Amino acid sequence: MGEVTRTVTRRCTPVITNEINAAIKSHNQWKLKILTAIATGKSEFTVEKVKNDDQCQFGKWLHKQITPKDQKSPFYKQAIDLHAKFHKQAAKALELALAGKKEAANQAVSSESEYNNLSFQLTKTLMRWAWEIK
Repeated sequence: MGEVTRTVTRRCTPVITNEINAAIKSHNQWKLKILTAIATGKSEFTVEKVKNDDQCQFGKWLHKQITPKDQKSPFYKQAIDLHAKFHKQAAKALELALAGKKEAANQAVSSESEYNNLSFQLTKTLMRWAWEIK
C-alpha cells in the first residue's frame, strides 16, 4: 500500500490525495469486515447503511464536498458509479453473512466475485484519477 500512497501523493492536491488514499484503505478493509460477519453472524453495520454509498466518509465527500472542478473529471463519474455498485455488492454479501448463509457469503466476496471485481476497478479508478489531478 505504501507504493500506492507515494504515487497518489506525487501529483495531487492534499485534500483529494487524503480522500482518495483514505477511500482506498477503507474500502479494501471491507472484505475483512464481511469475512468477520460471515464467521460471527454479526456486524456493527446494517445492510441498509452499507448499501447507501453516501454514508461512508468517501461517499460523503464524493457526493457533498468535492469541488466543482474535480467533478468535471471523467474519473469522478466512474468513481461515483463504481462506488455505488461496490456498496450494493458489499451489502449483498453482508446480508448473506448476517442470514447465516456462509457459503453464499464467501462466494459473494471470492476472488471471482462481482464484489472483488468492483473493488479492484474502484481502486484502479481512484488511483488513475489521483494521478490525473495536478
